[in-house]
Amino acid sequence: MKTTILLTAVMVSSLFASANHFPERVRINGEKVQSAKPDPVFNAFRAHRQGKGITTMWSSSANASLVTYFTVIRTYEDPTDPYAEWTVVGSVNCNSSRNYRSTDDSVSPGFVSYRIVASLTSGGYLYSDVETVHIVQH
Repeated sequence: MKTTILLTAVMVSSLFASANHFPERVRINGEKVQSAKPDPVFNAFRAHRQGKGITTMWSSSANASLVTYFTVIRTYEDPTDPYAEWTVVGSVNCNSSRNYRSTDDSVSPGFVSYRIVASLTSGGYLYSDVETVHIVQH
């Protein structure tokens, strides 16, 4: 009985740990972007405070040859909430360096979550993981 309970607890825990939440209400060029799982096109993604803004940095894999550009989105709401409002704060064209950076200078105090949306040549979208930064004051 203990083994069954423990096994069930481990399975449920791993389900929640691997679950990823995606922005549902994002519009790019007036078009609603459907949510999708994070893709291995993103090798790394980091957001940190820089001056009075937040800088996002990411790198992409060889799969990025299918990407035309990246869009940086943010929310001040709970990023796991499927009804959270995400705002486009910048975009970067895909290039051969595979390392990218964007700075958001219009941030307010609070918890700010960022995500990168990769726009594919096929018309689809891929998402990075979410990075959250806590801004205490300006």
